Amino acid sequence: EDSTNTASSASPVHILVCGWRLEWSDGDPLNRRLVDIASRVPKGSSITFLNELDHASFTETMKLIGLQELDGAKGWRVQEVDPIRMVPTELEIYHITGDAADILDLSPLLSGEANVNRFQTAVILANTSLPRELQDARVLSILLLLRHLSKKWTDHLHVIADNQKDQTALIAVAPNNTNNVENLPDFLPSTTIEARALTMALAYPHMQGAIEEFFVDENPEDGTPEVGFIEAKDLGLLGLRVKFAQVAKTVQQYSSGWAVAFGYMTAGGKMILGPPPGALGIPLSEPRPFVTGDRIILMRRMFVGGKSPKRGVSVNS
Repeated sequence: EDSTNTASSASPVHILVCGWRLEWSDGDPLNRRLVDIASRVPKGSSITFLNELDHASFTETMKLIGLQELDGAKGWRVQEVDPIRMVPTELEIYHITGDAADILDLSPLLSGEANVNRFQTAVILANTSLPRELQDARVLSILLLLRHLSKKWTDHLHVIADNQKDQTALIAVAPNNTNNVENLPDFLPSTTIEARALTMALAYPHMQGAIEEFFVDENPEDGTPEVGFIEAKDLGLLGLRVKFAQVAKTVQQYSSGWAVAFGYMTAGGKMILGPPPGALGIPLSEPRPFVTGDRIILMRRMFVGGKSPKRGVSVNS
């Protein structure tokens, strides 16, 4: 089943993002994130950024990533093809300069009859310029403001937030519009994620070299690591039921050894990660041959002006 259009007839989703990531000012990381979000929400959806970035700087970032300016210069539009799901995207972007922890800045977005149920999701980003304890205190303050300012809303406001300490999740409160049934925020515990990654690396030391090969990017001549795709037709796979092990070998030949296959993306948008080496064709409930639009998911290094992958290599070569 094609899952890429399941939201096409759903109501638009409006997201409030409180805060800013410093690395987003470079443009590319933010653009990839916006395109990914746009591919998952219905047309007419929007993201409103509330942060202390001045409007001129935010506008410069929008220009840097090539977004179209809306009529009247009130916002921008993401309108690209998502490279993962290969679907057209459309998302409106707005910006307001302010501090989400200040009720005077947050209230105009949430208070009053005109703003009831204005947003379906709020994302609270930690201010990484503060000590970790203060980052969590700020997140908790914004959560309390969201709860207070949306108390007349009839729909639930889903909240996603950063937290640095596990205890923060235990004392957090979120907007409550469901007959006193508490809905806790979805927390993204940064320190817990870092600790788990470190533990995995220590538990399985032999994999550290392979991870470093792809993700340590100190020398530009070594290329840039990224997740990418190769069309099945480019490998001569159309109409065939080939074992995944053979597909992986062909990808190695195709990329001069600078790519590793680890899954499939079907023409209908279904992602299959880590299929068994002996799996034939596309291993769905009923394995089928490769068809136009099927792609191989891979981790690769992209080289600028350096090594380049071979072309025209097929599974039969």
